[in-house]
Amino acid sequence: MRLPAYVVMFVALMIASAVAADAGAPAEVVPDAVIYPTGTSVTDRANLQIAVNAGGTVLLKATSASGVPTAFEFGSGRVLLTQDVTILGETVNGHMTTIHRGNQPFRSVFGKPVKSAIRGVHFDGPTSAAVLLTFSRGFEFTDNVVTDVIGAPFFGFSKGQAVWVTEGTIRGAVVGTILIANNVVERVFADLSYGIALASLDASAKIIGNTFRDTKDTGILVVLGSQPVWIEDNLILGGSPFPGFRSAGNGIFTGQGAGPLYIRRNTVVCDNPLADGIALSGIVDAPDSVPGSSVLEKNDVTMHGSLFGGITIYGQVAPSLITNNNVAGDGAYALDISPFMGDEVTESTVFRGNNISHFHSTIADVFLDYVARDTVLVGNSGTVIDNGADNRITGFSPMRGGAGPEVQAAQQQKRELLQTLHSLMFADETD
Repeated sequence: MRLPAYVVMFVALMIASAVAADAGAPAEVVPDAVIYPTGTSVTDRANLQIAVNAGGTVLLKATSASGVPTAFEFGSGRVLLTQDVTILGETVNGHMTTIHRGNQPFRSVFGKPVKSAIRGVHFDGPTSAAVLLTFSRGFEFTDNVVTDVIGAPFFGFSKGQAVWVTEGTIRGAVVGTILIANNVVERVFADLSYGIALASLDASAKIIGNTFRDTKDTGILVVLGSQPVWIEDNLILGGSPFPGFRSAGNGIFTGQGAGPLYIRRNTVVCDNPLADGIALSGIVDAPDSVPGSSVLEKNDVTMHGSLFGGITIYGQVAPSLITNNNVAGDGAYALDISPFMGDEVTESTVFRGNNISHFHSTIADVFLDYVARDTVLVGNSGTVIDNGADNRITGFSPMRGGAGPEVQAAQQQKRELLQTLHSLMFADETD
């Protein structure tokens, strides 16, 4: 009997779908170890350290062995990353695997770089950071939640962040790729309060799709890197400054290393008067501290009462493109080039197609200080103060003047903070 054509087609499609599903479906991850929380710090840390020492994939359960939602309690201790390992959390009936407290709950071992990954874990109230890496061959931190980080003493300041990666003065201690994606970071209580802090490393980095709320100094800090960095599709809501804290409230602060930066499609809101929305910086007098040609495009920056810029170039960088960004709100400048140490020359920066029509400047829409050379500035409207040389400006109205005493004092304060930060970033973090 000859089957109808539609039946033959249906059977063929079913067979093809089954074959494709069998061939292409990812195999379910079978963990090498499954750890249940007990809520007792000594026991929880010991159980997890044993599993990490064995390497492989470790699943941290969201509930106790009896099915009760329970956090892993770390107290003031930590687990050391001694082997290549992937640490997985889970979410059961709305309860996410949680690690409570801990002084840098996960930390690398001196002189022993490993590949590691942490996925799907809620870090609640860690001291200093959820993860500190000073040696690494590659690291992934994805789909995690970090809340209420408590700053730790750091060279006369308090310092805190969700993830802190630095090789300090030991070049080549951090290599491979750092992937930080789809995490939520909320509230970091410290003078130096960051969402993510990457400083002095020889790894490339991808920081993608994260949300940062109430990080008082800088949402994303990436400085002193030798390899390319991608910062894309992040949401940064800095929040208001803490009284008495010397925190700038920047959205994204980058540079001071040789690696180029690609900063795209980020949404940044800054409420601190010392804030730059997005800053790219370079230091001509320091070895390998002038970033390669970088691209800042399609970012959405909103400033509230800032004495600084929406998008700022500090110091010396290679010729870079700043294009198709939106800068709104109010501040000293929407776009600017300013000195860092004072003896730089910033050549051939291109500002093109940026929308600053919804920005209210207290000084000028664009400010090109004396370090700016051969800048290309193209727009449809706005004001510009050009104190540089050989800059080509189209579509802006030139004006005279400059920063008043209040802004000058704030700029000097921030320059001192940035220079202090630069010196601190060469130091290793200690207990």
